[in-house]
Amino acid sequence: MKTKGCALLALFIVSAASLLWPSSALAGDAMVDDSTLLNIPADAQAYFDNREAQFQKGLSSGSEIVPMMIDAPYKSLATTSHKQIRNDYCGPATMAIIDHFLRGSTKHWSQNEWAAYRYNGSPLWTDADGAFMWVMAMGLKEKTGRAYAYTTGNTTTQVYDRTQYGVDRGRPVAYGLKIIQANWPNYNFDHAGHIVCGRGYDWRVGTIHLDDPYPENEYQAGGGGTYGQKTYARGVVAGGVTVSTNKQVVY
Repeated sequence: MKTKGCALLALFIVSAASLLWPSSALAGDAMVDDSTLLNIPADAQAYFDNREAQFQKGLSSGSEIVPMMIDAPYKSLATTSHKQIRNDYCGPATMAIIDHFLRGSTKHWSQNEWAAYRYNGSPLWTDADGAFMWVMAMGLKEKTGRAYAYTTGNTTTQVYDRTQYGVDRGRPVAYGLKIIQANWPNYNFDHAGHIVCGRGYDWRVGTIHLDDPYPENEYQAGGGGTYGQKTYARGVVAGGVTVSTNKQVVY
C-alpha cells in the first residue's frame, strides 16, 4: 500500500522532472498503452468479438457511413462535464461523464468509485499503470446495461465509424489518445497518454465533439484551457488515437 509520504515523494519527483523537460507534460498521462498489460480474459474478449461482428455487419449493410457533404449526418449528446479530481484520473473522470449521461445525476458513480471498479478481479485503475480501457467497456456494460465494445489497432476511418456507431446509439464513446501539442488546439504540452469522452460528431464540417476531463491550465503552469466540451477537427482526434501505441476506442 502506498503511504502519504510516498505520494508526496512522487509528486516532488514529477515536479522536478517537469522543470527538466518543460515541453512535455507528465501530469495527466494516465492510460495503459502497453500491449503486454492488456491481459483481456477469454469471456470479455468473446463479448468484444461479438460486438465487433455486429459493428461490421452494420458497416457491410451500408448503415454506417462517414461522408463529407452538406447533408452528411451529425449528432451530439448532452453530456455533463466532470473535472478530474487528480491529475492522472482521466480514465475514472471519463467514466463519470459517460455514466452521468446514461444513468443520470443521482445514480452515476463518482470518479473514486470507478477507480475502484474491478471486472472479475481485473482493475479499471491502478496508480502504477493508470486506466485499463477494456475494463472501462466492461464496467459500462455491467453498470449501465448498454452494449459497449472495445477495440485496439483502430485506423483513422475506424475511429470515425466507431464514433458515429456509438453516438447514434446514444452511447458517448471514449478515446485513448497521445496528445502531441502541435496538433491540438487548447493544449500547451504533450501528453503520452490521455482518455477523453467523445460526445458527438458533425460530418458536414468534419468535426468531433469531446468532453475532456483534464484542465491542463490548473495542473500545469502555462497549460491551456483544455477542460470541458470542445470541438476539434476529426483528423485531430483520430490522429491522437492512431499515434498512440494501442489505438484504443470504447464505443
